[in-house]
Amino acid sequence: MARQRKIKESKKEIKARQKTEANPFIERTPTAPVVTQKTTVVLPKIMTVRELGQFLRLPLSEVMTVLIKNGLTLTLNESIDFDTAALVADELNFEAKPQLKEKQDLSPKEGDEKIELKPRPAVVTVMGHIDHGKSALIERIRQIEMLKHEAGGITQNIGAYQVKIKNKIITFIDTPGHEAFSEMRSHGANITDIVLLVVAANEGVMPQTKEALSHALAAKVPIISVITKIDLPNADIEATKRSLTEVGLTPEEWGGTNPTVVVSAKTGQGIDELLELITLVADLKEYKARLNGPAVAVVIESNKEKERGNVATVLVKEGTLKVNDYIIMENAAGKIRNMEDGLGKKVLEAGPSTPVLITGLTEMAEVGAILKVVKSAKEAKGQIQSSQERKVNTILKIQQTDEGIIFELPLILKTNVAGLLKAIRFQLEKLATAKSRVKIVHEAVGEINESDVNLAKATEAVVFGFQVKTSPMVAKLAERLNVPVFQFAIIYELLDQARELLAGVIKPQKVYEEKGKLEVLEVFLNYKQEKIIGGKVLEGCLTTGGRVRVIRNDEEAGRGKVVSLKKGNLETTKVEKNDECGLKIALEPKIRKGDILIFEEESTV
Repeated sequence: MARQRKIKESKKEIKARQKTEANPFIERTPTAPVVTQKTTVVLPKIMTVRELGQFLRLPLSEVMTVLIKNGLTLTLNESIDFDTAALVADELNFEAKPQLKEKQDLSPKEGDEKIELKPRPAVVTVMGHIDHGKSALIERIRQIEMLKHEAGGITQNIGAYQVKIKNKIITFIDTPGHEAFSEMRSHGANITDIVLLVVAANEGVMPQTKEALSHALAAKVPIISVITKIDLPNADIEATKRSLTEVGLTPEEWGGTNPTVVVSAKTGQGIDELLELITLVADLKEYKARLNGPAVAVVIESNKEKERGNVATVLVKEGTLKVNDYIIMENAAGKIRNMEDGLGKKVLEAGPSTPVLITGLTEMAEVGAILKVVKSAKEAKGQIQSSQERKVNTILKIQQTDEGIIFELPLILKTNVAGLLKAIRFQLEKLATAKSRVKIVHEAVGEINESDVNLAKATEAVVFGFQVKTSPMVAKLAERLNVPVFQFAIIYELLDQARELLAGVIKPQKVYEEKGKLEVLEVFLNYKQEKIIGGKVLEGCLTTGGRVRVIRNDEEAGRGKVVSLKKGNLETTKVEKNDECGLKIALEPKIRKGDILIFEEESTV
């Protein structure tokens, strides 16, 4: 409520200032009329600060500057209404018009396809302080379901699983720690519908409990307090409830509004009550999503395997994800080759709230990245280019290291106390990936000054100030020199902004599009003792120079490259469906009769 009042008051102040500036009774020196043509922009009823910057095609620093100037200190992922956005747009020389129909940014739509919302499983995330029983609680729920049903009802091999409670499926996400949860929020992705906040009865609310609570509150989802370890001799349920009340989670039985359940993962006490409460919340909320059309998903786990390459566990948010779909993300692209559920069982498609493991990515996906399905490799290229245009205008310096090329974000850091410098620097260093990192050019205690701005200009750095001031003179200098200056009062907002800036450049990605399929009929040696493969084209076409994947017993057995093709006794560069041909392949594994060869064409997006 306080934030809403502040927004309303700021709106009044902006309007009052605009009226004053346009007041005809104020005497002015006559000047030649200057007509400034404003750019028209269509805005939705509700949007985040980040999205407003994208709509205006302006650096987020400019949008944030206008908001701060008018008394609104918001994070990039906080929502604002059309009126607030229109006032900001007006100061940035735009004329805002309301969008006639709300569009869902993350919901690709087919041209004439009817959009129909269908019920979907609720997604539950378990959070809390370390050693407060999160893993034990998750394992207990799994065990109960394994006793009630066959193992096929529970996913076990990926970082998510589904259980069936009273004929209602619930999806549990057990991605580790609050950092992963925050990472997803920094990408603008809320993966969860309900948060289980786990608090041990022998310790009560701890620092990480408060951190988890702040993430859950920011996600604006129902929170169920789960008091665990009640079987311990030193468990104090009443004291734990008091500690929850102190952080604003007053239990319902104490006259509050927060659902609270006491459980023991060891004995199973309270687990059934917890599951019933989850289904009750899910029934009340009636979660729905678009089932038809291209899928939108969120990456919840990502890693690289020796045999399958880059793999990712994704949670489908909308639409239906299918094998052979072309996909793009913030730092990766590809075509889905295989899709598995949590038991490792291959599936052909997955609907909303379903977690699946996918293969076929060009790069390791970032946790929290939003996956979108596109029609072709060509469309993927176009969408990535469009996405790049909307990124924050930040220069990431390219450095050649022993590990390869890496993008560096030069940064000047100023804080109000010395102790914070080390803490924030450590958090910024943790953002480093194999491809990007923050480079601290200068750090010091005190206000942001002219020297900082000049150094930033010389080193092409951005300036981060934490709980420090910037004088109007220094702000004008930064504006004149086009130096981005950001000021923060909360550390996680500072880290969110750093992630945004690090994502400012997307490296080109290789995408392989399937062009043809061949069945190996025979393998023999020619007169030069060279191995020749004889086969028949089952689908599409084959060309020399293309990449080959060998499929044996539905698994990939190796990769290679087409060296030459023969149709009959004649050399050729292309063979088509139903043609029988001979081919020579540069390949590591031995080709066997009956193998299926998949031929792919490489393109860059």
